[in-house]
Amino acid sequence: MGFWDSAANLAKEAGESVKRFNEKSRKLQNEYQQESSEKLRRVVKSEGFFRNSLQEKAIARKVLKERGEG
Repeated sequence: MGFWDSAANLAKEAGESVKRFNEKSRKLQNEYQQESSEKLRRVVKSEGFFRNSLQEKAIARKVLKERGEG
């Protein structure tokens, strides 16, 4: 495989990764819109080994802000 083939494969994988990230973000946002504000605050404040991911925290903050609570 040549350099350009490798570069093309890398770009394709990066694009697929971004697509998966965006799909997960939309899914989480739809899910979090149905949750209570109290649960979303727990997601945002979670710490330690079993904490929520940065993506989950960011989306929870966004939903709280849309509700006027963040």
